[in-house]
Amino acid sequence: MSNPANKWLAASPLRHRLFLGVWIGSVSLGFGNQMQLVAGSWSMTEMTHSPQMVSLVAFALNLPLLLFSIAFGALSDLKDKRTVIATAYSIMLCAALCMTLLGYFGWLSPWLLLLLSFIFGTGYALNMPAWQASVRELVPAKEISAAVSMNAVGNNVTRTAGPGLGGIVVALGGVQSAFGLNALACIPMLLSLRRW
Repeated sequence: MSNPANKWLAASPLRHRLFLGVWIGSVSLGFGNQMQLVAGSWSMTEMTHSPQMVSLVAFALNLPLLLFSIAFGALSDLKDKRTVIATAYSIMLCAALCMTLLGYFGWLSPWLLLLLSFIFGTGYALNMPAWQASVRELVPAKEISAAVSMNAVGNNVTRTAGPGLGGIVVALGGVQSAFGLNALACIPMLLSLRRW
């Protein structure tokens, strides 16, 4: 008797190693992004006790999507998608590492946190159009629909479970741990890009 899970996997776009690697990288980033938001909000709460400043953390993280999405979408059409994605992940990795080190040494100020959140969000905004458009290069044409669905599943899982995971990490290891895990979350995609 055949196993239904094996049949599903045999027909899934995840059987393509390159798509699987990029999908894992994007899910990893989704979890890292949610942990970043939780850690940044908690860090701002500890530094300022101001509801307005805490809300600015999410604003700074998401503002680049509003400001740059159209330009970054055009850029991803004009340039090699691998290069755009690698640049985006490098920006996010650097911003997350800066937050980790500044938080660890106690040098993270409210305005530095907002600036680094904006820089991280800029990398995220740069990544999104290129990553979404790259699906057609990673799977055969007949599997694009299934691959897009898998991306949506990964995105929804990270948005649902990510904040809870971020809260656990902050509670157990502090905000620096969450910032550090956010930096580590960028590595799977960078490794996948080397095989592309």
